[in-house]
Amino acid sequence: MNEPLQPETLHLQVDREHSGLRISMVALFFAVLVIVFLITNALIASEGFNILAGIIAFGAAAIATRIADPIMKRMWPSKRNGRSSSNERRRPECKVRACCR
Repeated sequence: MNEPLQPETLHLQVDREHSGLRISMVALFFAVLVIVFLITNALIASEGFNILAGIIAFGAAAIATRIADPIMKRMWPSKRNGRSSSNERRRPECKVRACCR
């Protein structure tokens, strides 16, 4: 009937954009950039470097990365979490012992 009160605990993600997610977004950007550039370069004939194909490839890579970012954040969350309860009281760490007395 009278259960002991449990302290409220707050769970937060410490690292929402972890390094694996960042690296995969950069890899996705360059993969889409190269693939779209090769396809558009083959479709649009020109001598030398095809600037139009480069612009189209850059835009497609930016759009694909923008769309994939929130999807990847939901599918691949960070495993690092911070936890704080309402009854915990934390003192900041002091590097000089004389000031903490």
